[in-house]
Amino acid sequence: MKHLFIAGCIALLALVSVPAVAEDKAAAVITGMEYEVFKTVLAEYPSYSVDKATLSSTFFGELVKGKFFPPLDPDIIGDLNEKNKVACELPAEFIVQVPADQGRLHAGNKYVQLSRVGFDKESGKALVVVKTTYVAPRDVMNEGEFILLSSKDGKWTVEKKAEAWGTMLGE
Repeated sequence: MKHLFIAGCIALLALVSVPAVAEDKAAAVITGMEYEVFKTVLAEYPSYSVDKATLSSTFFGELVKGKFFPPLDPDIIGDLNEKNKVACELPAEFIVQVPADQGRLHAGNKYVQLSRVGFDKESGKALVVVKTTYVAPRDVMNEGEFILLSSKDGKWTVEKKAEAWGTMLGE
């Protein structure tokens, strides 16, 4: 049973971690609101390197079901799925390379990769998926997290977080 669970997690990881960068760059431009959401979310991960490509998956809508109460508006989930059919490159100012932690029990590299942002424009809500990867000498762990944000007076703030997936690979 454990092996079946690990195989399922690996398959899910493969689905969300293979970025196919959009060929039509005009269709994959990061908007002003999306840019501001990325700034807010990345402030939550100050010691992480940031991947230059966004995640691409159409399964985020299925993963988010039951994660938030009250349930999210279908518009935000639909927008999230639509935007994440293909990956795009983040603006250069978001790309960060942080040196590996040294001298700690679990020394290694920490990376973060973002999805495109789904918006519910009527309620001023945004939803983004954050994939974190920890690489240590003998372990690789990937986790996914949904982050729900709200906008008030043009400022985005994190409202809620929920686990999207979690898996441990390696020893």
